[in-house]
Amino acid sequence: MINSSKIPELQMVTLQGTQQNNGHKNSHETNDPALKLQSQALRYYNYIIVCYLIVVQLVGIISVIIYLNTNPDSQKILRERDIDSTLFSVFITVSFFANCGYVQLNDGLVPFQKSPGLLWLLVIQMALGNTMFWPFVRLLTWGLSHLRMFTTVTQTRALQYILKNPQKLLPFGFKQTMWIVMVEWGLNVVQLGCLSALQWSTSVFQGLTWTQKFSAAVFQTFSTRTTGINAINMADLSPAIIFIYALVMYIPSEPGLKQTSVSSASCVETKDEDNFLSRQAQKTLFQRSVALLATTVVICMIENDNVVNDPLNFSILNMIFETISAYGNVGLSVGYSCRLRRNEEGACKDVPYSLSGKWSVTGKLLLLPLMLLGRF
Repeated sequence: MINSSKIPELQMVTLQGTQQNNGHKNSHETNDPALKLQSQALRYYNYIIVCYLIVVQLVGIISVIIYLNTNPDSQKILRERDIDSTLFSVFITVSFFANCGYVQLNDGLVPFQKSPGLLWLLVIQMALGNTMFWPFVRLLTWGLSHLRMFTTVTQTRALQYILKNPQKLLPFGFKQTMWIVMVEWGLNVVQLGCLSALQWSTSVFQGLTWTQKFSAAVFQTFSTRTTGINAINMADLSPAIIFIYALVMYIPSEPGLKQTSVSSASCVETKDEDNFLSRQAQKTLFQRSVALLATTVVICMIENDNVVNDPLNFSILNMIFETISAYGNVGLSVGYSCRLRRNEEGACKDVPYSLSGKWSVTGKLLLLPLMLLGRF
């Protein structure tokens, strides 16, 4: 084995290589403030996300528990169905925040129509967990960066770095954030206005007070973009409202985020947000609509017997509504109502939570790739 200490030339090369390696290491550890700032920003960004997830859901769970234990109507509903209020509170809060759409009741939240407080608490969870998640994270980051009394200079600089360099950490920039907020609230206002104008005095809201009607309408408006849980009987809605809901579900819950974060970041880095939004709109409105339309036509052909023999439940509009709901990963359904059957012979059971449950196995299987297409 060669001993470099006895060979001056090798000893000098070894010493120079060691110095270069140490200098290279030190430059990355101490002499690169930009890299250090980016590392700090990433750490604080992770703290913000984790704290946001924990605090919002924890406050939601506590609020729902308090409401259910102080509201006689809600207590009665849970007692009749032998459901523990604490478990129900935890389950439904997490489900709505994560936008899973799972409820321990087959008829959704229709029994809680007269519990407006619960509906409003769940509306907040739906919004903060899905459509308004990233806008609120950005707002929280902006707020913390201006609270100088609670943050150090280093923390403030890191938070400002997140806002000024969204391509590094956030999925999109300020313009895309405002685009999401405007689209979401614009669609919600349109839905709420149409539902109130066409159904306010109909059987949909029969027996409810003004406050209860408005709360149920607001809940259903947010639900069509997120969890897909109904607080009203969908079978009683007019075809016009069903059509509006179908259009709203077709639009992604986070417009501009249907592609990967890498491509999103590259668009922001090249300062091409306008072109990004244009391409995303084209992708949503034209490219994917072909697959959605083709799948809907095939399902209607497969379910032709049901469409012919039970035209009210299996109307073309209801079939389109079901496929769009699957594509949009909403899960909202008009359900199946026995009173809408043309032929009332034979046993029948209402299925308010799913029309596709009455489809054939082939029709159900066709919904699976459609849901994946809408997800990715």
